Amino acid sequence: MKKIFMMLPLMVALIALVGCKKTTDDPVEGENLKEDSVEGENLKEDSPYYNQFNIANYGIFGEEPELIPGTQTTLNFSVGEMAVQLAYFDFYAWDGNLSYNENSGQFTGKGLLIGGLVPLYMIVEQGEYYGSYVNPTTGCFCVKTSSSAAEGVMAPGVIDPATYGDWIDYCCFTLEDMPDVEKILKNTNGTLFGEYDVPQDINEIDGLIYRGAISRMVIQISDEGAVTAWGADVNWSNMTGDQRAYGFHFDPVTETITKPYNYRSVNRKFHEDVLNAPQQAPAVNADFVIDVKQLRKARPAIRK
Repeated sequence: MKKIFMMLPLMVALIALVGCKKTTDDPVEGENLKEDSVEGENLKEDSPYYNQFNIANYGIFGEEPELIPGTQTTLNFSVGEMAVQLAYFDFYAWDGNLSYNENSGQFTGKGLLIGGLVPLYMIVEQGEYYGSYVNPTTGCFCVKTSSSAAEGVMAPGVIDPATYGDWIDYCCFTLEDMPDVEKILKNTNGTLFGEYDVPQDINEIDGLIYRGAISRMVIQISDEGAVTAWGADVNWSNMTGDQRAYGFHFDPVTETITKPYNYRSVNRKFHEDVLNAPQQAPAVNADFVIDVKQLRKARPAIRK
């Protein structure tokens, strides 16, 4: 399991509680065990709120990527052959309301932050380039189902209401004892997203608070790694219902979460031409040469 998701600081409950506050311009959310509406609630699922999703940039993070056994191979570089191996890195993408400063390693702004694990080839041969990663030779990062670790392919996001509801109950409502986080993250995982409000020092992903899950995604990149196009199939937790908190129904009178958990999601698709376009096959072969100028080192971590 990813280190960043397992690092639960003592203040995580406070972070999450602040993030759960409902305001008129920051509506509450939800996603999917029972998708039943409840009599008297206004779901507001035609809200433009769900159309705000976009991807402006991304980054690869992780000082200690997890090597994937059985994926060792050799690639040709402009300086000669080097041994590489697939490794899981932290992948983050963000919308146009967030900006990342390369020099300070910090974000500014308030926007959506997408997080997942991405397998990339990492140079494992000792020397100048050791630890550098290779951008996907397919020319894109993507989210899709895969039977095994594949270069640049992240797992679809899954929110499991039956277990994740315990976390929302703990953070936003009445549950006093911290639930089994390992069990929750065993069932709720993959490529997920939340809000990062830098001025308020709230990073929902750090607090295991998710506004939704990415079912499919394609981010096309240039040889230099810049985003050139993107498409996504997104399942938002209901964030707009007047009786919903991160998709989960609650009683507005008693302010307690409804049990058994009742979760609703809202699906939106963006740039389907990119999302559904045929994907390039990996270019890894005996004749494929990678310029070492394109090699990158992962950023150490997301800094507040």
